[in-house]
Amino acid sequence: MDVDPSPARSAPLNAAKRFRDRIARLFPRLNLSEQTILISLAIVIGVGCGAGSVLFQWLLDVAHRLLLVDAPALLGSPLLFPLIPAMGGLAAGLIACFYAVEARGPGVAEVMNAIITRRGVIRARVMVAKAFASAFTLGSGGSAGSEGPIIQIGAAWGSTVGRLFRFSEANLRTLIACGASAGISAIFNAPIAGVLFSLEIILADFTIAAFTPVVISSVMSAVVAKAYMGERQVFEVPDYQFVNLHELGWYVFLAIVAGVVGAVFIRMLYATEDLFNRRAFGMPAWLKPAIGGALVGLIGLGCPPAMGVGYEIVGAALQGQILLPTLGLLLGLKLLSTSLTVGSGASGGLFAPSLFVGATLGGAFGRLAQTWLPGVISPPGAYAVVGMSAFVAATTHAPLTSSLIIVEMTGNYRLILPLLFTTVLAVVMARVIERESIYSLKLRRRGLNIHQGRDLSVLEKLPVSRIVRTDFDFIREHTPLREIVDLIGRSNLQDFPLMDDRGRFKGMIWFHDIREVMLEYDMHALLIAEDVMGNPPPALEPSSSLADALVQFSKTDTDALPVFRSGSREDLEGIITRSDLLRSYERELLIRGRTAG
Repeated sequence: MDVDPSPARSAPLNAAKRFRDRIARLFPRLNLSEQTILISLAIVIGVGCGAGSVLFQWLLDVAHRLLLVDAPALLGSPLLFPLIPAMGGLAAGLIACFYAVEARGPGVAEVMNAIITRRGVIRARVMVAKAFASAFTLGSGGSAGSEGPIIQIGAAWGSTVGRLFRFSEANLRTLIACGASAGISAIFNAPIAGVLFSLEIILADFTIAAFTPVVISSVMSAVVAKAYMGERQVFEVPDYQFVNLHELGWYVFLAIVAGVVGAVFIRMLYATEDLFNRRAFGMPAWLKPAIGGALVGLIGLGCPPAMGVGYEIVGAALQGQILLPTLGLLLGLKLLSTSLTVGSGASGGLFAPSLFVGATLGGAFGRLAQTWLPGVISPPGAYAVVGMSAFVAATTHAPLTSSLIIVEMTGNYRLILPLLFTTVLAVVMARVIERESIYSLKLRRRGLNIHQGRDLSVLEKLPVSRIVRTDFDFIREHTPLREIVDLIGRSNLQDFPLMDDRGRFKGMIWFHDIREVMLEYDMHALLIAEDVMGNPPPALEPSSSLADALVQFSKTDTDALPVFRSGSREDLEGIITRSDLLRSYERELLIRGRTAG
């Protein structure tokens, strides 16, 4: 039985809807171009992410002080220390289970999933949930980083702004990329790397249309963050240099090792996730991060540096201050503690642990190399710098982003040649062992093929006839423009078939073609449907696959497409809508997931 919503709840919802409607009508009245609107909103997103990163960093500091500075004194016995990361994991688990499930895990894969399967829709509540879940996880000593959360928070902010103005899916994706790049830029003071991360990983798109707003958002975020936190370099390193050409042979070996360890880390992380998801029978999901946190706390009893973000260890490795046995121990324990933290479902990123592992791996390799050829090759710290980039690239499969973010974080450009060389080789080696990146593997395990942008293998097996609407609104060829505008206002669609008096298909009225002329009220009585008919639509038939339809939707950026009877371009079978296609797609994925389970 349907129940009417109470006035107390419906009033705020109606007010919010009226506000969104007013905002959505604002830009058309200003008669601005689409690119101008995107750039304007990129500035808004950049400023918001810059301020948000400052607040997020403050929240992390408060959580760290309360949980790791004040709480141990209250516990009394050091043996009770594992309770602290367990409590942090419990809080993160409760937030994810009962408020926003997207807050679980690193966050980057969830952003990619929203772009692929949800048309760029990321709920606004994710910003709050991710901030607090990550604060509890990181503040209590969980082995993770802050970059994944700030990327997801920034992407949610971009999606919220885009949906407020009712943007198309393509523009919504661009604004999500703006938020992700702004998050990276602010948290690491690395605007160039932020741009490349969004284009290389989030969008996999280097078009100028996406590039311009992403750059502007990244720069604005860095400016705002710098105004609050001042000029800062994440890591201070000596002025390392590339010694000679013969040293490239050592970097080849480092690339091979980094690629192998990176692939092992990816598999280790997801094996741990499977252990918590499939073998923890009867354990509620909100409790699993607490168990993972307790195990990390036990590791921390014997080796405290294996907990937390670990930037102090990274800085010491870059300075060459850590001995070989300690580097090896820290490397292994960090891999384990990170797998337990993130694999159990706690909230935190994977970039900072990857920096930790890469720095200790490179530093250990450099110390071994110096043992064999003392004084001939670069110091261990130089190998630690290159090792960070190589290991990050081996896990993310993003060599450009990995290289530039390390250069920006260290300020060392003299190692750029061996760094790029080693990074690319590490990615090649990692892909030999594990084809998917640490982000795309999560989507692949859900049935999504990130290399195709969407899992076309699902849609190729479904015919268009499955979702054809035979009952639909259409427009006659002599219909005045004012009636077309009224129909758009009443209907839940924006694109309509144009029919002649004998019921034959003539063309399509595309909303994006008439959007500007709709605002010229003096033209409403002068123009008829024939005058504003758009470009011919693609030839879809009932036997066409939904994969074909998806490709056409992407090309035309429309909400509806006509479906013709076989062999005809005048007899209309019906129409299909983008929303119906995506619902059918998600339903098929759900069926597949249940069958696989």
